[in-house]
Parts: sequence; C-alpha cells; structure tokens
Amino acid sequence: MTTQPSDATPGLTRELEEAIRRGYAQRDRANMGPTIAYFESLLAEHPDHPVLVYEVAGAYDTAGQEEKARGLYERAMDLGLAGDALRRCLCQYGSTLRWLGQYNESLAALDRAKREWPESDAVRVFRALTLNDAGRSDEAVAELMTVITAHPEVTDLGRWAEGLRGLAQWLADGRPNSLLPPGRMDEGPLPEANPPWGQSSASPGIQSPRARAAVEAPAGIRRRAGRCTGRRRAGPLLSCLPVQATGNDRAPAEQSVGDRPEARTAATGTAGCRARARLAGPGK
Repeated sequence: MTTQPSDATPGLTRELEEAIRRGYAQRDRANMGPTIAYFESLLAEHPDHPVLVYEVAGAYDTAGQEEKARGLYERAMDLGLAGDALRRCLCQYGSTLRWLGQYNESLAALDRAKREWPESDAVRVFRALTLNDAGRSDEAVAELMTVITAHPEVTDLGRWAEGLRGLAQWLADGRPNSLLPPGRMDEGPLPEANPPWGQSSASPGIQSPRARAAVEAPAGIRRRAGRCTGRRRAGPLLSCLPVQATGNDRAPAEQSVGDRPEARTAATGTAGCRARARLAGPGK
C-alpha cells in the first residue's frame, strides 16, 4: 500500500506523523533520554529524513544540549525541510541561537521565518524574545503588541486596537532620541554576535558584554548583569546597586560582580530557569 504524504509537512507520511505523536505523548521533559533514544531510533529507520532530523534536534534542545541541537537544526534545513516543519524549525533554531547568545544569527533565522510566514504569531513572539535579549526592547514590545492587536476579538482592547497598532509601528521604526524615557541611551547599532572584546586592562579576563558592562559602568552605579548590554534602544539601562564608600572610591557592598547571582545567571543561566523556559516541541 502506498502511503500518501501529509499536506502540512511535505515528505512526511501519516505513519511517520503518528510515530512522531507517540514520541511526544511519552515525553518527560525532566528525563529526555528516552525521548532522544526514541527519535534517534526512528531516524535510523529513515536515514536523513529532514523532519526526523528536526525532531531529534528538538529532543536534544529540550534536554538542554543547545550546541548539539543547533547542528541538527542546520542539517535538517540543509536536507530540504519544508512546510510547517520548517517554520517550527526556524522558531526553535532562532530560540537556540538566542540561548547561545548569538542574537544576530537568531534574528537572521527569525527574519527568514517572518518573510515566509508573515502572519505567524509564533515567529513574532520568538523574534520578540531575541530582540529583548539583544537590548532592543522597543522593537520587542512592538512585535508583541502586533500579535495582541491582531486578535482584538479575543481581548478587551476593542477600538484601542487600531491606535495600539500604530504605536507598535512607531516603536518598531525607532523613537527619536529626544523622546527616549529617562535613563535610556542610544549607543549605536547592535554589535556583531560574539564581539571580540578581548582582555580589558581595567577588568582582565572579562569577555562577556554583560559582565563588562557591569564592571565598567560609572562609579557608584552598576548595570544589572543580564538586563543591560549598552546596545541601541536597550530599555531602562541603569540600576543602582548598594555601594559603600572606601576612601574616594565606591565599590559594591557585597561580593564581586563575577560572584553576584545575577551575573552568574546572565552568564550561564540556571537549570531551573532554563528548564522552565525551554520550549522545543510541536507548537513550542
């Protein structure tokens, strides 16, 4: 008997669709080993099937193995992944790149998805997450407002929706510096991903833009690690931390920047936070 491919995902038979559903039905996000093994086994039966390569990538992604997932997402796309599976892959791939701190690459993937699926709410939401992490908070808010105002019938926005759509476009286009709220700054375009900061004579060993910003902020004020990187239109950038006077200098009252909980979280994430935020899988 010849099995017809699914309309939504080219090249995927209904039998394979059912097999994939079974894999997700038995998935335990707290213990992804069996799910990874299941999809790896399914892929071994159908070598180089782009949809199954994508599903294996998603399983590794959910398990927190972003580098492994990244390579598999790229392989799936190279193998010709198409249809709605490609849309979902680009969302998850962009999200994985965001976790890895590669914001420009993440935006490139999500921009591609946005061009091909301009009406996709999921694409806009994932793009907003990357924009926010990249310090472009106005654009992130604009994306989320566009999603919300596109469905006024399921909210109580009513006639406000039209005006809010205009505000979303204004934020996306970039407000003039004269209209930036207090504490905001415009420091030029977003730097390339993984910028070559090199060793700083003032703060040797600091490679992370967030950690560098935290160390090199003006005296008496420290930027909260993970919230601010000094990028364009970066939202409320500065936040005072407790300081104590030591002669003419002022230093943080508690532990060093590298030991602060917020700095550690910005640099590596916490297992609990990452586990709660991980979204790989059908419909994310």
